[in-house]
Amino acid sequence: MLKSIANSEYPLLWIIFHIALGVISAISPIPLIVWFYSIAVISFFGVIKSSDNPSYLILYTVYLISFELLARMAGTSPFIPYELGKYLLFLLMVFGIIMFESKSWIGFLLLICLIPGLMIDSSGKVEWLDIVFNVVGPINVALVVWFFYKKKISVSVFSKVFLLATLPLISVLSYTFYRLPDFDDIDFELGANSVTSAGFGSNQVSTALGLGAFLVFVIWLNKWKLTGYRWLDAIIFLVFTVQGLLTFSRGGMFGTVVGVVVVLFFLARSSQNEIKRFKLPKVGKFVVPTIV
Repeated sequence: MLKSIANSEYPLLWIIFHIALGVISAISPIPLIVWFYSIAVISFFGVIKSSDNPSYLILYTVYLISFELLARMAGTSPFIPYELGKYLLFLLMVFGIIMFESKSWIGFLLLICLIPGLMIDSSGKVEWLDIVFNVVGPINVALVVWFFYKKKISVSVFSKVFLLATLPLISVLSYTFYRLPDFDDIDFELGANSVTSAGFGSNQVSTALGLGAFLVFVIWLNKWKLTGYRWLDAIIFLVFTVQGLLTFSRGGMFGTVVGVVVVLFFLARSSQNEIKRFKLPKVGKFVVPTIV
């Protein structure tokens, strides 16, 4: 099923599906739970069959963990755990390291260095959720380094990673839109506004929307498929950006700006060195309306 999404000849249909999924999730969490576990179970057989190629496992991991924020907003816990990304990334990276016999002394060393921190508790008040929140993240970084060490990912797979990471964020965007009240009822201040983030944490929502804007920008820049229409991809980028700015949570959108600047900087340098892989488009006609 995951291959059908990643390789679809009609990507706009999957965009519409994920928009609808976000709206429905704002009404009831049940369809999201059903969809998540349907994909998780059915596509896992594809992961097992692809024992000679880690690409499918990478796509599977990216798509599922990208649902974490939408699951939180829809209130799917405990059916979809609150720290979904950390649990799932841990399990799938361990599975991948064993399945593909990955070897990395750097990742292994990072993991060993984290062990003492798990054994020291001067306060006597550390609970399981404290460990998950503070330690599982760095552990996952070590496992990711271990798994990806010296693995080559094709441009085709990389483009699908961006697509599958973006789709659940489009659901977050549509969820936010559905829950957005009339502007006349919003009291805008010079601070984060949870009303414009669907009543959820404005920092988390703005970060997700900012990440969505960045991913769509890279997809558009590389002429990869998102909707199948470049003008529509540009509109989605604009909507992600505007909705992220409406949260007045600066962190997420600042990350987007930095990401876009870094990408353009390196592409500009590559063109100066006569590396012809990219031809920089005129982004002004999309950036200016977004700024306005």
